[in-house]
Amino acid sequence: MFNKLLGTWAAASLLLFSPSVVTLAAQVSTPQEQLDNGLVQEGETTNGERTNLTSSSSEIPTLESSSVESSTKPSESSTDVADKSSDTSQSTQTTSSSETTASSEKKVKIAAQAAATEVSTWADFVKALKDTSVSAIKVTSDLTATSAGPTVTRAVDIDFDSHTLDTKKYAAITVNTPGALTIHNVQFTGVQGGFLASGTGTVTLTGTFTSPDENAARITAMEKGAVILDALKMNYNQVAYSSSDLAAITAGTFTITNASTIVSNAQYFYYSGFRTATRSQIVIDGKSKVTTNSLRNGTNTSGAIWNVEELSDIWIKGGSTLEMHGNAHNKADSNALFGISRASGSTLNVTEGSHVKAVSDTASAILMQSADGSFNVGGQSNLDLVSNGDNSALEATLRFKVAGNMTFNVDGNSIIDITKTSDSGNTKNAPAIRMYGGNNKINVSGGSDFTVNRGVGNKVGDPGSDGNNQAIQYTSGNGNEFNLTDENSSVSISSSAGPAIDGSASDMNITAGKGTYFIARGNTQSATKGIFSGQLVNFSMDSIHYFDFRNNHVGGGLIFGNTDASSKFSSKNSDLAVWTAGSDLDGDPVHQWFDVTFGLSGANFANLDSTDNSQMQTQFGSLTNYSRMSANNQAAVLDEIRVPTNADKYIYAHASVPEGKDELRDAYTGEVQATIGVYDETGKEVTQVKGESIGDPLSVYGDAERKGIIKIDAPDKAFLKTGYTLKVLDAWRGVNDSGWIHQSSPDELTKDTPEVYDVTPADPVKLTSGGDTVAPSAKEVTGTGEAGDILDVFLNGVNTGIETTVNEAGEFTAALPAGLKKGDFLQLFLRDHAGAAAVTNPPLTNDSVGNIEPATDMTYHDATFKEAKKVQVNGSLELVSVPDTVDFGTQKVGTKTETYYPNVSGKLAISDTRGDGKVPWQLTLKETEGLHSDTNDLSGLLSYKNAQNTVQINQDNQVVETGSFDQDGLLTISDQWGEANHNNGLALTVPVGKQLLGDYKGTLSWTLENVPGNN
Repeated sequence: MFNKLLGTWAAASLLLFSPSVVTLAAQVSTPQEQLDNGLVQEGETTNGERTNLTSSSSEIPTLESSSVESSTKPSESSTDVADKSSDTSQSTQTTSSSETTASSEKKVKIAAQAAATEVSTWADFVKALKDTSVSAIKVTSDLTATSAGPTVTRAVDIDFDSHTLDTKKYAAITVNTPGALTIHNVQFTGVQGGFLASGTGTVTLTGTFTSPDENAARITAMEKGAVILDALKMNYNQVAYSSSDLAAITAGTFTITNASTIVSNAQYFYYSGFRTATRSQIVIDGKSKVTTNSLRNGTNTSGAIWNVEELSDIWIKGGSTLEMHGNAHNKADSNALFGISRASGSTLNVTEGSHVKAVSDTASAILMQSADGSFNVGGQSNLDLVSNGDNSALEATLRFKVAGNMTFNVDGNSIIDITKTSDSGNTKNAPAIRMYGGNNKINVSGGSDFTVNRGVGNKVGDPGSDGNNQAIQYTSGNGNEFNLTDENSSVSISSSAGPAIDGSASDMNITAGKGTYFIARGNTQSATKGIFSGQLVNFSMDSIHYFDFRNNHVGGGLIFGNTDASSKFSSKNSDLAVWTAGSDLDGDPVHQWFDVTFGLSGANFANLDSTDNSQMQTQFGSLTNYSRMSANNQAAVLDEIRVPTNADKYIYAHASVPEGKDELRDAYTGEVQATIGVYDETGKEVTQVKGESIGDPLSVYGDAERKGIIKIDAPDKAFLKTGYTLKVLDAWRGVNDSGWIHQSSPDELTKDTPEVYDVTPADPVKLTSGGDTVAPSAKEVTGTGEAGDILDVFLNGVNTGIETTVNEAGEFTAALPAGLKKGDFLQLFLRDHAGAAAVTNPPLTNDSVGNIEPATDMTYHDATFKEAKKVQVNGSLELVSVPDTVDFGTQKVGTKTETYYPNVSGKLAISDTRGDGKVPWQLTLKETEGLHSDTNDLSGLLSYKNAQNTVQINQDNQVVETGSFDQDGLLTISDQWGEANHNNGLALTVPVGKQLLGDYKGTLSWTLENVPGNN
């Protein structure tokens, strides 16, 4: 009774008087432990509170998970660890005074520091531990054990202040009930046989804990004790051992809490021995992160990183993470990274947003051998298991071993991903999940995702025996189940080289409830084997969102391989599509029925017992004819509407259909229909257009080919108009006249409302001067074009930098570059101000400014853009020069008609550079203004003599010269004038009556042209 009273007084006095009892709370951590340790009897009080085994502080809670009955209800640790200072650690467990303030806590911690006994040698350390009046020790120097440490049965707080403890081969401290050690900040090492603590009490590690690579010492050997890692940063190394009995931590109860970060590179991290009278707990909580690697020797020849033989409830909770990587490499029972064995009724629980990830190079990731045991994942948690090889056909990634009557529950929007590969090169083709014996259950519920993948092995296997690359294997027995329930729960089970679910030697019940997703895909060696197998199989589905069962055996294989003729299959309120054996299982189905309820029976479910669809009754035949059956009761997703241009005569969209919960495929031919609205610039609806999906690959305007494209004619089969917008209004799967469609919700329709972009350049300009050619001497061109456009002048394909703007009337005058010569070509490019078009692969003619005409005709989408106007610089028939003056001199008034011949200043010259385009020419002359004085008029008296005749000149054009060029050249006509040439050229003949005094002047006009009829 003295001990009982002392325990009660110590807890009650904790924060009021003696700092030496700071850690005594660890020995009275729960009312239950006080009963177990003899501190109080049931019904007695501690700290003023009555101890009751059914109170909230000691009650064993249960995991709230699947509605399917679990074989075991796990108990959860009641350990809650208080906040710690940097130099004291206290494990407060329920019944201490709840009125304690922050200030009183601070005073206690200061007192604890002041009362600590400082030690600097092993002898002093041992002495302090033996001294029952010492409750706090501060180590001031590195310590090396020279003997085994003493046995402690009280609470002691030890701060190593980051000094080294080298235990050598000794047990540093033995802690027996009710003893409790709290150890801070230690660098730990030793040789084989050494360890930090042993015994039946409690050890708490906090602060930091490190060990060097060469360390061989264990941390604890406390098979009947408790170990707590509290707010600890650990980096632990240990040389390889041959037995998990020598694990880094052996403890009956093991807790990692309060955001601890644990990294262990020990071959064996945790071990709990087999004790039938005890139910232990392993708890990782408080957002702790634990990483345990077992790769010390390249191959781990026996044992598990975590080896739990004791009846245990294991919890990973509170947003915590457990990661494991190892290379266990034998066929032993415990050949897994995390092994639960021997004791019946153990539970493994991952909950409250926690994550367990395990990668095993050559063995199972997790092994559970516990009759009536359960593995429970819930509360939005993740389980990610990978095994990359095996030494035995039994070493599944997740293995439920020997015992039977085990349950795997997945609930609460959790995610399971279990993978088996042969990547290590060492394989016996073990399954991804193996469940031994009868009455084993897998239950997936609460919107969770359950994925199992068995990759390629070194062979393709059939169901019925071990080592055939099964995704899931039920080995034998009756009462095995696979249950999928609750809206949005999903299962995907696949094997690249074997069955999906193999229960060849067992009876199976498989259920898929309303709103679920069930995918099972396999590849059997034989065409006569199924990806599902069993003896008596009862398989029921009700209003499922989606299922897809397929056997990828080349040439086709069975879907179901059940042997008992009493087997039953039923599907309610679901579509159904089937693919014949040997057909393209990724192509269109051979038959499809909508909203059917049907039943199958017999071996391999060969018989169609019932259906409410008359077409199915006629068309179905036997399930053994098919290698794929799928039901997709989900609506289509209109995930894209292509951004249109005014060069498009079609509207394009893309339809996808969910194949599973998150898996989309392109829509089949005619599977999806859609309605798209067309709206003008004001937002007013112009029309609605409809189209359906195309299952064959289709390239849209040069894009990569895709299936599931919807192609719709634009209104009036004309080009879409710039500024119009498009909007998906509706989409559905099914056949309109069937009375059954899967209508897409607004969330399944793209919200994009793309605008029609202007990518079309203007039409080429029309010239009003010179047609399509200009002479080398041309200085400008005039014409019409699109108002507001910029016109750029190019010469021989190079921008001259000359530009002008088409005015509001659509007219322009563009200067031409100097130095034009025959053979040059000009091109007049119009460029608008539409800006860059935000479309896939815009035309080369579109830039940040807008659209410019192409240099040559260019096809884009459904339009052809015409080349910019080309103007050829041709040779010409040209009047090169005319006389500047024709001077008849000063003449005397005579008595008879006189003819005068002028002095001519300047040349009359013509040229013809038209090459093969030459035609005869003629030169005309007229008096624009006849010779006259102020008082007298000599108009009409001027004449022109050529080689043939003399022509009188008046106010009308008179042909004075004609001819043609045999080759390009220049002709100076005035060189043929004058007295030496028979007075050819101009002459003025004035009769006597007109010979009046005066100063006469006038103007002549010369015109060179083709002879009429030779234009």
